[in-house]
Amino acid sequence: MKSFFTSFATALCITAIATAQSFTPNDPFFMPGTSAGATNGYFGQWYLRNQMPINAGNAGVDVNVIGAWQRGLTGAGVTIGIVDSGFEGDHPDVAENFRNEFSWSFERTVAQNQAMLLRGTPVTTAAADSHGMSVAGIAGARGGNGIGITGAAPMAGLAALNFVGQSGTALHVAAILFQGQTNTAGQIDPYASVNWGSFANGAPVRVKNHSYSVRASFVSANSLLDAALAESAAHGVIHLFSTGNQRGALGVQDANRNSYGFTPNFIRVAALGSDGRVAAYSSFGANTFVTAPSGAQRAGALFGMATTDRQTFDRGYNGTPSAFEMLQGENGDYTTQFTGTSASTPVVAGIMALGVQANSNLDVRMAKHILARTSRQVDANDGSWVTNAAGLNFSNNHGFGLIDADAFTFMAANVTSMSERQTLTSGPVQVNQAFTDVTRSLTTTYTAGFTNPMPLEEIAVSFSFAGFQFDRNSYMNGIGSAFGDISCWMTSPSGTRNQLFYDDRNLIGTAGETDRTTNRSNLDWTYITNAHWGETVNGLWTIELVNGSLGNLSTLGGSLSSFSMDFYTGTFAAVPAPSAAALLGFAIFGLRRRRH
Repeated sequence: MKSFFTSFATALCITAIATAQSFTPNDPFFMPGTSAGATNGYFGQWYLRNQMPINAGNAGVDVNVIGAWQRGLTGAGVTIGIVDSGFEGDHPDVAENFRNEFSWSFERTVAQNQAMLLRGTPVTTAAADSHGMSVAGIAGARGGNGIGITGAAPMAGLAALNFVGQSGTALHVAAILFQGQTNTAGQIDPYASVNWGSFANGAPVRVKNHSYSVRASFVSANSLLDAALAESAAHGVIHLFSTGNQRGALGVQDANRNSYGFTPNFIRVAALGSDGRVAAYSSFGANTFVTAPSGAQRAGALFGMATTDRQTFDRGYNGTPSAFEMLQGENGDYTTQFTGTSASTPVVAGIMALGVQANSNLDVRMAKHILARTSRQVDANDGSWVTNAAGLNFSNNHGFGLIDADAFTFMAANVTSMSERQTLTSGPVQVNQAFTDVTRSLTTTYTAGFTNPMPLEEIAVSFSFAGFQFDRNSYMNGIGSAFGDISCWMTSPSGTRNQLFYDDRNLIGTAGETDRTTNRSNLDWTYITNAHWGETVNGLWTIELVNGSLGNLSTLGGSLSSFSMDFYTGTFAAVPAPSAAALLGFAIFGLRRRRH
């Protein structure tokens, strides 16, 4: 399927949806409920359609999915793989959407899986094995069935890929690549090679949700995982990863510090609270792409995420009846206690399924181009927002902003062309400059002069650092600096300046590493930035490094040996023009809001 996501000689083949029936949910937990319900913590699925504003910041904080549903986009015919702790395929609000043929439990043997009636189910009744159930409901709980909730993609298929808690690259690669393939004996086997050409209508599992993140900084890069993501993305599979819940944690709050940051073949999702501000826990970084609602975990932001839970009160997040279940007369099959970027990511996964239904050629690159043009700026007082030279708003906290399902799917249905992605590289740029007591900041540059380059997409900046203090006692006695003292900004030829990575000074805790030094005198690492999407490549790029150490830098103060830059580039076009599509989506959005 070489032409699946590269250039197209003619307009893309758009899935016909004009005759699809409008979807209107009749699910009781979708609506916001009564004043009594609000008092007891039940706010319905405000993240899909918010009708319960509590302050000016909350008004309009949802993903504006109604317009897409009214155009008949429900995710029908699209399967979402939930790479997580598994979920119950017989849950009453999931059973109609459950796809057993694409489900698997990676903590069980092949033989055990083959014998299971419902594959991918959680192994234990512990809360840790309940995560996937709540993720699945947010993405694709059955809508319109008169019970419980509705997923963002209420008619999409759901595959349970029980992976979280397992270790080993082979298992992780298998979870990324699994498409229900069979082995030589004709049995479903995720460890068999995928014959992508055998799928008449493309990969059957087009969206995969990964609501987990690495909780250690600078873990070794894994080329096998990157290769698996690249292979999967090349065949149209859209992978969503959460940024993580480590804001404020020593060494790990910057999402650019984990090993999933090296490839452009997935979309990273942050979390927005119901008060219209970045969630208190949401990790951040220049590699963040989009944000979606979740619980804020902050005083005054009252809304929780209503979703599915393990069945009955004796398991899942509702070990004892909550006010939510008692008020609604439920039996523990639902919860409002689920939160984190684990909850915001499946909101986006569900909307990706709507997008695939709107345009069968939608892939991760196309989705990114559309997200960059249609996502809405939120939390305007957040100082991380920049407007780049292409006119796009970007924030390390929110990416390109809050996803808008109506505008996203409208543009997806009107894409006319997209080029192949090209990679232009600077090659190694030697620097060999050290931080000293006199020079606590370093500035280095690279001038790009490529022939007829296309506009920018992501940029990968790789650094080679050396000479940091690795002895904790010496560091605490003020001798030298650790890599955690270093922060970095990058300015494009167009003048857009954005922070590429952060220091971890003034942070507390030991999540991910014992301390900032951890015997690390040298470091080679790659950072991804989306801040310059749509800008020109050519011209002067400026990199500023600041050493915030208060120690004496005459010994082991650290140095920058070299850096290199990989510029991912490409073109994208849609009819009507992106600005017109966005304006139409926003106008419809505004009219609907004024009517309620």
